[in-house]
Amino acid sequence: IGIIRGGKPMSLSAEVGELQNGEEAHTAPADQKKHESNVLGLGLRELTADEKRITELNTGLLTSYVEPNSPASMAGLRPGDVILSINHKPIDKLSDYQELLKTLKSGSVVPVLMLRKGIGQRYVALKLGN
Repeated sequence: IGIIRGGKPMSLSAEVGELQNGEEAHTAPADQKKHESNVLGLGLRELTADEKRITELNTGLLTSYVEPNSPASMAGLRPGDVILSINHKPIDKLSDYQELLKTLKSGSVVPVLMLRKGIGQRYVALKLGN
């Protein structure tokens, strides 16, 4: 797919598929045998140098997994989304994310700034369980 980002032409590859009967798309890294659950239901990884170059991002974590029926899933987050900030705090490293998780209060609504291909940046609200 050819796109123009920041005035520069770029090529991206995409795979098109079909979900069956309301099925939600979820992926996990091939080497991740068991996903460790967290309060948001997100599996994240740091962007590689190539991903940062291609997306022209210097910050953010890539969503690799969204736990079904989690706050992240209910807010519509999907694998491939880049999380730029959580609760108005920029997220660049997994250690930032892990420290931030410790500060979140049960029952609160947490704003998450995310970036999705084809849509751009937007905020979603994650409501944490009681």
